[in-house]
Amino acid sequence: GRHNTHPRKAFVEDFSKFIESLLRQDHDIIVGGDFNESFQDRHSGILHVATSNNLVDPFTQRFPHLSEFGTHACGRRRIDIVLVTPRLLHSIK
Repeated sequence: GRHNTHPRKAFVEDFSKFIESLLRQDHDIIVGGDFNESFQDRHSGILHVATSNNLVDPFTQRFPHLSEFGTHACGRRRIDIVLVTPRLLHSIK
């Protein structure tokens, strides 16, 4: 019913609200996707979802010394991302 909202913006808004509802119920979260956005873009919708809901990227937490890499054939940025709630980090091997 949102005719004046760009579909990507609508997805980010809806996705963030869904994540917020799960966090309010004290759920831990693992979410992964081909978001076609990078954390390097400060206007990234998935970056907004992660920061506003305190979700972390387990790869960068486990391997902070590694440089960024592309997750698609023609690029250098990660657009396929996994995010988790901080309580799950210790469980990731």
